[in-house]
Amino acid sequence: MMRAPAAAKINLALVVGPTRDDGKHEVLTVLQRIDLVDRIEIEEAAALRVDGFRGDTLVRTALERLAAAAGVEPRWRVRIEKHIPLAAGLGGGSSDAATALRLANGSLAEPLPAAELHAIAAGVGADVPFFLADGPQLGSGDGSELEPLDLPQDFWVVVLLPHGVEKT
Repeated sequence: MMRAPAAAKINLALVVGPTRDDGKHEVLTVLQRIDLVDRIEIEEAAALRVDGFRGDTLVRTALERLAAAAGVEPRWRVRIEKHIPLAAGLGGGSSDAATALRLANGSLAEPLPAAELHAIAAGVGADVPFFLADGPQLGSGDGSELEPLDLPQDFWVVVLLPHGVEKT
């Protein structure tokens, strides 16, 4: 079994532009991870199964696409332990999907290269590739085109989670 944290993110800056031909908005954003995390566990299984978050679609989709690209059956069991609130703009589902992708890719006999993994991630959701990259990133296009940023990391971000916010 492999385990990894799936960090939340914040947009330190976000500019939303006009609608693109694909129906998404053109954006320019500065993305930064924060220390609020979900926990992802993945292991080989007879068939694809995602437990712990009944509303999951991104992890399942990401792993189905990874298996198709790698030419294997999607045979993983994933357990998601949610701590990032739903629909809070913190990227919890995207982070879960990227973390599951990275872990599952590492379990393959022939893991896909980073560029192919990035393409799969971008097809799952605009925020997913960010969680495959290291450090702060400048996102453009629909947000999935990334460039590393050298930002000072000596600041604090306070995220208040109201009591009773649904996480599952």
